[in-house]
Amino acid sequence: MQISSSLPSSPGSEARRKSSMPPMAGYSGFLNRVAMPVYDRLRGRKYSSLRFFLEESQWWSPERLVEFQFGELQKLLKVAFDSVPFYQKKYAEAGVRFSDIKDISDLKRLPPLERDEIRNHLAELCNPAFSGKLLPHSTGGSSGSPTHFYRTRESYDWRTASTERSYAWTGATLGQRVLYLWGAPIGKRSFKQQLWANLYDGYRRQNKINTLVQPEGFWKDALRQAVDYQPAAIVAYTANIEEFCKAALVAGTKIKSLKSVVAAAEPVYPKLYDTVRDALGVPLFNTYGSREFMSIAVECDEHKGLHINSENILLENDHDISNSNELLVTDLHNFGMPFIRYRIGDSAPIDRSPCACGRGHYRLGKIDGRIMDLLRTRDGRLVPGELIPHVMKELPEVLRFQAQQLTLGHVVLRLVLSAELSDRSKNLVHSEMQKAFGEGTAVTIERVQEIPKQPSGKSRVVIGLEGS
Repeated sequence: MQISSSLPSSPGSEARRKSSMPPMAGYSGFLNRVAMPVYDRLRGRKYSSLRFFLEESQWWSPERLVEFQFGELQKLLKVAFDSVPFYQKKYAEAGVRFSDIKDISDLKRLPPLERDEIRNHLAELCNPAFSGKLLPHSTGGSSGSPTHFYRTRESYDWRTASTERSYAWTGATLGQRVLYLWGAPIGKRSFKQQLWANLYDGYRRQNKINTLVQPEGFWKDALRQAVDYQPAAIVAYTANIEEFCKAALVAGTKIKSLKSVVAAAEPVYPKLYDTVRDALGVPLFNTYGSREFMSIAVECDEHKGLHINSENILLENDHDISNSNELLVTDLHNFGMPFIRYRIGDSAPIDRSPCACGRGHYRLGKIDGRIMDLLRTRDGRLVPGELIPHVMKELPEVLRFQAQQLTLGHVVLRLVLSAELSDRSKNLVHSEMQKAFGEGTAVTIERVQEIPKQPSGKSRVVIGLEGS
């Protein structure tokens, strides 16, 4: 059975409502108000209608948002109980029926979805009604365990609209110039793939600088490109923000058009807010997301927690099982491969008190994510730890991994494998590592049975020299 989510009617006028998007003129206004809606109608997509719905719904009361969540959850659970073999078996063994879930508090009766279960039961987790229609994807493996999964086009529209809505709070509105200090795709792209990527970045006005390879003078050149490009926002890994700010302070350079810096993919430390303000003269916004769900939560300009994208994501703490703040994520709109109470591997408190900004979403407090060390080259350059999971997600044989730099000239990759690495996988590892480190660094691949854990119970994914 295939179920399509429907949008509620417009919520009407509310006293606290503001606009999630600033008044849009010029190209940004044309893209958001004209081009994207026309494109969606031609392709049968829902991004634009969802985007404008989310602009309204963010000002709903917390109670109304919870009511909407439960309505969407019921549709998702109906699919899981009726059509998804994995959940039918798992929930039957747990003695839970669909009729037992009478409100959101009853969700705790369902056992969480574990990462290993996705790897071991991928086909059984898929809804047969979407056979041949699912879009394959994979995580970056920042937990040390790459995960392959599927999503539907409608769920992609929901997560894209949620991301664009919340990024607009930071000043990174679709159609304004945004500079990404980010990792480039692994391996070689075909001419057609590169053409489409250029067209996509072009109409969205995105400029991407690959930070996985940083030759001498990289950050000085990145600063020059930023000044030439004049972005409204910069989106970057935390480590890249630090390096970019250092270059800006040394040069005494400000970017006149810049409104904000958006941190993604890594934990943010309090000191970084002051660093960004001192170096670039703009506020820093923290975000939390994953490749499984895209944006999960984003900071508003009050900077007192991250607003959860509650219309698309239901977030819980796993108090009943581990008495901790470990997060469980339910994607409310991926009916093709439902993620229900997925143990994502991060911890954070959930704040249900009102935010001064007026938005009704609950907020995440300090996120205890996985911190990846920086790696170093022989000639003194830094290599972001994100390089390793970025490569690992492309290797189908890898179940878990850990990278450790033993010396400036030696990096060891410890891999738990489902099968021996193919020649393609080995060549990909060595070519990408060579790009980042240069010719003089040896890369040793060790097949192991398990990855050692820290006393906290977590695995370190990337270990730099002396733990730096």
